Amino acid sequence: MLKTQIKLLATSALVVAMFLGLAGCSAAIEPDSPPAASESAPESSPEAPEEQDELGEALLAVEASYALFQSAGMTETVMSGEDQYILSYDPSNAEFVAALYNFSFDQAIPVEEKELFTVYAAWLYSQDGSSEVLVTPTGLSITNDVSSPFEVVIQDGLIVSGGALDGSWTGTFSYEPDFEILALITDAG
Repeated sequence: MLKTQIKLLATSALVVAMFLGLAGCSAAIEPDSPPAASESAPESSPEAPEEQDELGEALLAVEASYALFQSAGMTETVMSGEDQYILSYDPSNAEFVAALYNFSFDQAIPVEEKELFTVYAAWLYSQDGSSEVLVTPTGLSITNDVSSPFEVVIQDGLIVSGGALDGSWTGTFSYEPDFEILALITDAG
């Protein structure tokens, strides 16, 4: 577990450095330069370099997805048991308030927990050193002590879907608000 945490911290530092370098915020880090000794994984790491590269690429996709969530908003369509929900967020509002719509009850309620959004949870927990973040054939699986284990599917550098590892819910994501669903909580308030 300690090796996983060290690798996750080292990879997170490298991802942040690469992200800052790409954003033009860090003149000292060149994308083609090798990572500093403090940013590289320990030499005794059992992971092959290609697995580390896959994890780095997946973590970059998590960062890009989170940035798009923050700037463009998001709508998640989720199936949980027999219930279907839509969770939507518009970043143009000064305060974070999302709408959670339940098809069964034809009702929307306001929610203030960003962690309900899978993309936000993936970003948050992938930065937590106590989380176990593993590369899967389609993206990442994330396990920690705070939430139920879940996975995200990455395509074209963004998280596009996800679900609980136990199959209790699945969801697909689009990076735009559903203004019709959001209007339901505005009209009710």
